[in-house]
Amino acid sequence: MGFTSDNNRGRLVALGRCLTLLALLPLHFAVLAMAGVAGLLLLCGQLYLFPAVVLNIRWLPTLHRGLVGTWSGSALPAPYRPAPARPRAGQDGFYRAGRGRRLYANDRLPTWQNRCRWVWTDPATARDLLWLVLDPIIGTTLAGAPFALIGGGLFATITRPGGWPAIPIGLLLVLLGWLAAAPALALHGRWTALLLARRIGPEPPADQRWVGDLVTDLLSALRLLGLSIGAAVLFVAEVLALACTG
Repeated sequence: MGFTSDNNRGRLVALGRCLTLLALLPLHFAVLAMAGVAGLLLLCGQLYLFPAVVLNIRWLPTLHRGLVGTWSGSALPAPYRPAPARPRAGQDGFYRAGRGRRLYANDRLPTWQNRCRWVWTDPATARDLLWLVLDPIIGTTLAGAPFALIGGGLFATITRPGGWPAIPIGLLLVLLGWLAAAPALALHGRWTALLLARRIGPEPPADQRWVGDLVTDLLSALRLLGLSIGAAVLFVAEVLALACTG
């Protein structure tokens, strides 16, 4: 805890980096609001938005990984699994999605299904969303703590709410805020790495289902049920017509 010029320069740099993190907070809230609106649309059945929503919020975690890696000197590579290749037509000329249960005349729907399954089964997706919700609380607290101490200390020193004893207390708070800048930045980096760093784990099974598969199966069952009911109604109508005309 020295006060050499190098240490003071490092604390000043740490304060500047904490301020950079706080300046990104409005962007964070904008992305969080967009994700919230998209989540409501997904709940209303707009499942086609799912891959685009997840992929369009990844730039913010990627930006924070880059900042932490640059500031700490230890890179945080992107943890995302590689995107699936576009499906190819089989020997019969039809396309199949990853699970290969249905046949399609073109590759549009299989491509979308493969991308949905890729995003859904990637563990980094859940960690990104969890970080997106928690970082405005935890990350902002860590990055803002030095400024809160310095600002509170300056306010107490200038206004002296409790009389003259408030001056040494205020100066002590300013000193604590100055000394806390580098540790707060280091803790913020550890917090970011906790959720956003790459983790080595087993690959998901090739036949793992995602919620879209369940919805598709449900819609197919409802369509078959509707056709069955329609056929039954037509059969009853024909029987009644024959009975009336016979």
